[in-house]
Amino acid sequence: MFRLTIAFFFILVNLPLYASEQVKDDYLTLKLSNSSQEFKFSSSTRLHQALTALEKHNVYITYPLSTTLFSLNPSDVEQARLSKERVLDLMKEYKLNKTELFNFIQRSGTSKRVISNIDLDTVRLNKKNNPLLKGKYILSVGERGIPLLVLGNTPKVATIPTEENMSLSSLLNDETSLFKNLEHAPVLIYPDGKLTQSHIGNWKTKSYSLPPGTIIYIPFYKFEKSPLDKAIVELLINMNTAL
Repeated sequence: MFRLTIAFFFILVNLPLYASEQVKDDYLTLKLSNSSQEFKFSSSTRLHQALTALEKHNVYITYPLSTTLFSLNPSDVEQARLSKERVLDLMKEYKLNKTELFNFIQRSGTSKRVISNIDLDTVRLNKKNNPLLKGKYILSVGERGIPLLVLGNTPKVATIPTEENMSLSSLLNDETSLFKNLEHAPVLIYPDGKLTQSHIGNWKTKSYSLPPGTIIYIPFYKFEKSPLDKAIVELLINMNTAL
């Protein structure tokens, strides 16, 4: 039985993808972010089946909150490229093209976020979380030790090691050089793409948790009324490289 299982997996991943037009239109490719590894399936495949197959290549989900599937299908790639160009052009209009943030965005990969917070058990137990996939995707598999990322209207783009039960208020008290003369409250982008807008008046009375991989974005203007900051944050949500 063990030998049969291995043989099936080999066919699943290595069967020629273009044997017919039907297969060509129905294959699945998963590329790991920050890696040259790419896994090809000869037909459309359920998410759980694909993740189980990756485990045989020592690819494990250890931090679901930071595990995300991004689309690499042509229309989504083109849309992501145009969105990135618009943000960079907007930053040039605001004379931010000499900043570290501009360079960071310029070299970062972005794609359409398709599925966030991927947990193997949740996918297995709920059909809604186990879609049939075909085409090309990037799988970003984060680890619990990934740092926080601080950027925006700051002197530099910086990473901060994570600690257990870390909060925004404690961070602002400790990292004074990064948050000196803060005019606008940070926007927190969690690893699953969800946003939280903090408020300067209640940093000390409300706990804003900072799980590993959180992006702390410091707006240039009041976030609610700033097209620039909203465009940058939207792009950061779809950043497909694990920190």
